[in-house]
Amino acid sequence: MFLARVNLNLNIYGIFMNFLFPKPVGFFRDDHSIYVDVKNVQGKAQSILIDCGNNHTVSMKEFLRIGTLLVSHAHIDHLIGFDNILRMNLRENKRIRIIGPDSMANVIHHRLQGYMWNLIYDSQLEIEVWEISARLIKKYLFLCREGFSKKHFMEKIPAQNPVIKTDHYEIRYIRLNHDITSIGYSITEHDRFRIRKKCLREMGLPEGQWLKQLKNKTFSPNDTMQVNGTNIPMQAIYKNLIIHEPGFKLSYITDTILNNSLKKKITEFVKNSDQLYCEATFLHKDIKLARQYYHLTAKQTALIAKEADVKNLFLIHLSLRYSNPFLLLKEAQSVFPNAQFPVFSDSCMVKRKI
Repeated sequence: MFLARVNLNLNIYGIFMNFLFPKPVGFFRDDHSIYVDVKNVQGKAQSILIDCGNNHTVSMKEFLRIGTLLVSHAHIDHLIGFDNILRMNLRENKRIRIIGPDSMANVIHHRLQGYMWNLIYDSQLEIEVWEISARLIKKYLFLCREGFSKKHFMEKIPAQNPVIKTDHYEIRYIRLNHDITSIGYSITEHDRFRIRKKCLREMGLPEGQWLKQLKNKTFSPNDTMQVNGTNIPMQAIYKNLIIHEPGFKLSYITDTILNNSLKKKITEFVKNSDQLYCEATFLHKDIKLARQYYHLTAKQTALIAKEADVKNLFLIHLSLRYSNPFLLLKEAQSVFPNAQFPVFSDSCMVKRKI
């Protein structure tokens, strides 16, 4: 009964989610992205795409729902799908927000200038780019009606976490080292607090605005409430009536070397993730190659998941040097048994749009 009332959903991995519904994009061993469908939130362009690989398994409807693109870095395998997003949204009256590391605005500007826009000045599409540096976040705007010719500076703000916070979730980031800066992301639903209605009735307490205040803990440590003629501490009432449910957490880490400092930071960043999508590019016997190309081994990825108390680890960004990718999975599972490959689509959904 409760599940239906609060509109919780259970995905195929057995995790409850209210708003965030992720799925991998691309074919197995493809240039991956993670599409996060944001449901039960007002507005059309609410969905989030993490990285921008070969997104040919994204449907037209899903392309049109994309409002935020989180880019780890501008290597081709993480940005090759940008043109599809641009193409599918070209006639939409919307603004797409792109977040990435230093120089992302210049990269996007050059991509936009790779085409001629002389017949589409009536388009209302806007591209907003946020560049995350060590100390600042700089924001720029590109307008289709100007042929994307100008890079409008919007503002700069201190670098901060969360980088985005809505009424339903927050997005955080971590700076990684791929010889250039790469960015990892986490998206976390806000914690949920619900009332034990049966306990409320048994205590003879009324429903009303005071329950919202109780959920928010807007009471002093010494406050009491009279229950059946007895003054009961509000802390005790909170403990009896409130069920605290941590929000669903998705984390995404890719394209980074691992040293002691970064391992500690990444482990803390992804801690208690319900789903961690993380690169497992090399086998640990090839750790010299991993360091040379600034990537992780499957064992390193599994150790992070284990130490961070992650629930589900999904291995992505697998090197094609291994004809049998299940060797990577076996290595990860030897450290963290709940490691697995994501479930990928086998259907190409990209179609021409006029």
